[in-house]
Amino acid sequence: MAVAFRGTPPAGVAPFVHRAVGLQLLGLAAAGRAFYTVPSDHHNCPVGGYTHNIPLPAERAKELDGTLGLMGRAIPTWCSSRAGRARLMLLLGAAGRAGVATQPGLAGRPTCMALPVALVGGAVASTGCISNRVYTDLGEDELYVAVARRDVARVAAEMPTILAANDALADYHRERRRAPATE
Repeated sequence: MAVAFRGTPPAGVAPFVHRAVGLQLLGLAAAGRAFYTVPSDHHNCPVGGYTHNIPLPAERAKELDGTLGLMGRAIPTWCSSRAGRARLMLLLGAAGRAGVATQPGLAGRPTCMALPVALVGGAVASTGCISNRVYTDLGEDELYVAVARRDVARVAAEMPTILAANDALADYHRERRRAPATE
């Protein structure tokens, strides 16, 4: 799935016209739907709006404070001016080889913070948050990786090298594992 932040609607793409929480939009996109949103479409998700620098209307502004209080930690915000764990290793390895910074550790909640982090700081892996998992039916064994569009081709170009290196290393270590341990 791809997410773009644009000043104008993309040609030939229909607007999203239903009421939804921002996390539901990820699930719809992952299922193959193409659409665009406008800032007001994100007012039902105060944290997603915050991470994307979309101010809530005054009558809903307190929802952000309440939700952030439940989360109990600072969350990155957007600056204004599906893979298994082993595949995550490969993807982040290709990103590193391509010169795309990779953020250490796994980002937790909220899932939507992965987008501004990737755009500013490089590839980031996210465990997803409980809200995202409820709205998207993300499996317990699934994670997200966010890579800025400007970096996707470079990361993809390095994937064959990373796959070949991992295959060779796996063979090497399987052979070493079979050898008896010595002191």
